[in-house]
Amino acid sequence: MKKSLFIFSIWCLAVAWIGCDDMLNVTSKTDFTDDNFWKTETDLKAACNRLYQQFSPLDYDLRADDQVGRFNPNEISNGSWSIPAQSGDWTNSYACIFTANNILVKAGNAPISESILNRYLSEARFFRAWYYFELVCKYGDVPLVIKPFAGTTDPELKMPRTPRETVIQQCYDDLLFAAEWLPTRADMEAVNDEFDRRRITRSSALALIVRIGLHEGTMLKYHNLSTETVWRTHLQKSIDAYNLLKAEGHELYTKGGPSVSYLALFFDEVNSNNKEVIFSKAYGPNGITGTNASLHTHSYSCDVNFNITRSMVDYYLYADG
Repeated sequence: MKKSLFIFSIWCLAVAWIGCDDMLNVTSKTDFTDDNFWKTETDLKAACNRLYQQFSPLDYDLRADDQVGRFNPNEISNGSWSIPAQSGDWTNSYACIFTANNILVKAGNAPISESILNRYLSEARFFRAWYYFELVCKYGDVPLVIKPFAGTTDPELKMPRTPRETVIQQCYDDLLFAAEWLPTRADMEAVNDEFDRRRITRSSALALIVRIGLHEGTMLKYHNLSTETVWRTHLQKSIDAYNLLKAEGHELYTKGGPSVSYLALFFDEVNSNNKEVIFSKAYGPNGITGTNASLHTHSYSCDVNFNITRSMVDYYLYADG
């Protein structure tokens, strides 16, 4: 009897020990490390969501050559502009590139299918190409970093600038990979979630190739910065990507007819399936992430930050043709 009681007691202790061990060894839902992250598609999607958060603030596209700002708009033309010691155009772009590189290096740890993995790798490669193209447009040759830094002593922190053409070729490589693995515009029409419906698509990657090829080809040609073979190669990449993009089913927004459709394009609140849109950023409801801001291009005397120029007005077709 005593022997049976002893064995039963040992068994109870073992069960209790195993049970406690199972309760103690659980995955933290708030503290993430590389060891407990990068396990599922949900993890990869969450990591890529950061790229969308970092992407293009609300007023970014106002900084174009067809709009002017009230903050000393003539500094460059009158020769009074001084080069700042540092710029967010540089640091912010590389911060976003770091996010993309981190995903590209670590996402492969997740035990998921090739197609799902490559879909999220494609999102990271799209954004990396976007920011490198922006850097090249502003600075020319820039350091090409394609992996996370290994701490503050990593020698690549002091790497020299990479030739512009090499950086642009990396952009093309990233975008061609993305165009192969990203879902199509038609695929995304069936997605119910508003944010997910606006994620990067094959069209987004192709459109960025079109933009890069056109920019590089014309810039190199008209500034005599390369041979004819080089600039023609860029323009051909743009043409080839454009022909593929045309097959993705995009079309002009025509709701309400020609007299109001262009205005309605920017005010239609149920616009996520608009076939004219190639890529748009989803802003949050109730004043979150941009919806609490208002930027209107009134006259210069209204003391607003930005306004259109006459050249932008001239781009539009007048009502009389």
